[in-house]
Amino acid sequence: VENDLEIILNNLNKNVWKNASGERFITAFLAKYNRETRELQYANCAHPAPILLDANSILRLEKGSVGLGMFEEIPFINLGTMKIAQNSMLVSFTDGVNELESMDGTPFDDDMVIEIMKGEEYSNMSEFNMLLMNALKRHKGKLDYHDDIAIVAARFF
Repeated sequence: VENDLEIILNNLNKNVWKNASGERFITAFLAKYNRETRELQYANCAHPAPILLDANSILRLEKGSVGLGMFEEIPFINLGTMKIAQNSMLVSFTDGVNELESMDGTPFDDDMVIEIMKGEEYSNMSEFNMLLMNALKRHKGKLDYHDDIAIVAARFF
């Protein structure tokens, strides 16, 4: 099983390019975590930046590359690497989350996600996901969803 992020990204890009002929691309966030060293390595490929929250900081994981399938060969890959503090939380989501608008046109932005992350109304990631989905539903009101919504949340103990 391949675990080198650059090789994985290049292989994915080749497959997307082959199937979409450069007419479409895919955003992606890939990461691998070493529990023993607490090191996270990641690549963000034109995806909304996942949010990492620990006791002292909020980071948006932006390093990476272009969307997969935009070019026949990926022009650059800038992997991000960091140590993860105990009890940190990582939330990744599709643009259906941070572009969801209210009746008055206000987007559900990253700051709204961060406020929920900082809250204490949940004891596990499943409860967090439900809180976030409920907040999205309240935010949009009677409007329809106009894009897909996917959320991946993780806590690092």
